[in-house]
Amino acid sequence: MSPPAITRRHALLGGAAATTTVLAGAVGVALYRTGGSKQRTTSDPAHSSPTPSTSPPLTQTPTPPPRGGIARIPSPGRFNFDTFDVQRTGEPSVLEVLGRTHSRLIDWGDSPDPQLVPGLAARWEQPEAGTLTFHLDPKARWDERAPTNGRALTADDVRAHFTRQLELAKGTLPVGQRPADFAKLHIASTGILTVMVRTEDDPWALNTFASRYALIQAAETSDALRAAGGPSAGQVRGSGAFRFTDRGSDGRLTFESVRGGHLEPNLEGLEVLESGSPDTMLDLRIDECLARDRRDAATLRADGRMRELTRYEDSPIISTYFAGAPPWNNPTLVQAISGALNRFWLSAALFGGRADPCGPISPASGAFAPPQRQLERFAGFGADAELEARAAHAAWSVAGGPALGTVTIDFPSIFDPLYSASSVVVGRLNEVLGPQFKT
Repeated sequence: MSPPAITRRHALLGGAAATTTVLAGAVGVALYRTGGSKQRTTSDPAHSSPTPSTSPPLTQTPTPPPRGGIARIPSPGRFNFDTFDVQRTGEPSVLEVLGRTHSRLIDWGDSPDPQLVPGLAARWEQPEAGTLTFHLDPKARWDERAPTNGRALTADDVRAHFTRQLELAKGTLPVGQRPADFAKLHIASTGILTVMVRTEDDPWALNTFASRYALIQAAETSDALRAAGGPSAGQVRGSGAFRFTDRGSDGRLTFESVRGGHLEPNLEGLEVLESGSPDTMLDLRIDECLARDRRDAATLRADGRMRELTRYEDSPIISTYFAGAPPWNNPTLVQAISGALNRFWLSAALFGGRADPCGPISPASGAFAPPQRQLERFAGFGADAELEARAAHAAWSVAGGPALGTVTIDFPSIFDPLYSASSVVVGRLNEVLGPQFKT
């Protein structure tokens, strides 16, 4: 299942390239208040999503959206900053900072039908097989504070960054993250604003440059990032839409907008809290709430000041079991269980309808995800849950399921009581296949 949460962040941050830099959380929805505060934007900007090609990106609306205000939003998870060196961290919460202060060459646009969109690269092309050429946006600038001092970002910066990434991948520097993604890429700067990449026919090279941690860092910051004392705001000097100014005594992260670069945020500032409850939202002390619990969502929906939007999360809910020995190496038993747990039924029962059935590729991946007509060929993805339930019951009986006796299912604690998963899933299996399942 890929449950949607909702976000208005690209209305706040001012463009597709900024939206994908925000950490997605677990399961849920976000709700936004529509009145009661002056510290927020007042309307959504027009948005266009250029596709990768040799043509220039689509132009923005000639009428700029309103600017101003400070947005206060909660993080989907707790902060755990091991380092602000993006090439060494694997901690998702680090992107709550670096995702706003730094930029990628290219980015993914909006769900549910994302396209690759410009980042530091205003355009790109593939002049021949195994080669990519990125043309950097001349407006891209580093942080105006020392040591980068507001200088223009160049192709040499990109080359130096990925050369370091390749050295990490080869093990010539202390361990880095995601070495396999970068091991076959060869980066060269062929002009002040032109980067050429030899990909060795890697079909996923563009995905690598748009991936979560592919944020470009300045060489001048390397010494600061290695300094003792833990990560601090003074180490963060990026080229993004915001600059990181402080982490308060209450853990709150504060950012101020950066004007005149390749990204133009609509906000004057941003505050990111480690958590945000529905009560805080109702008291108008935050501008967004990720309502993972469907009961919280119902409470917020009942308040007339909220606006609800949808966002897919990056962690689909999955289930697993060992299928290497009897009885679970019997494919008919497996199909019976999958058919009983129809994904449309589960979406409604677990998440109050706030989720979509998810095949091997998430629906957030747009055209890459298989359409419903293909998923329907597999048990559990049919549009008629009750029809599938009858077929599942028959398959369970034919495969000898009733003779197994009591079947015990383990549920990770994160699913209860938040989603009441154990009672929902076991109840459904007992209803469809027979009263022999327990938690």
